[in-house]
Amino acid sequence: MSVLHIVMFRWKSSSSIEDRQELMLQMRDLPAQISSVREYVLQENVGTTADNYDFVVRATFDDIGGYLDYKDHPAHREIIQKYGPSTIDGRAALQVDS
Repeated sequence: MSVLHIVMFRWKSSSSIEDRQELMLQMRDLPAQISSVREYVLQENVGTTADNYDFVVRATFDDIGGYLDYKDHPAHREIIQKYGPSTIDGRAALQVDS
């Protein structure tokens, strides 16, 4: 059974547009670097409600092992360390069987 990973993010109000764009660019490149990713969708909120999250990632893996490979992959960890503290104010995530 495959695993679906969903994570929603909220921008820090102090983060720059340039940092936000660079983070999104780096995140969109992850599937090319991590072979366990089967499907990867990154979408921005259309902005109808001010207190909603700003963007979401939906990724699919063959199994939990594939998700863990992604979670612990150096490219993924580098993005978290480099951009997380300066750009992300909040996140909510879950992994479910799909």
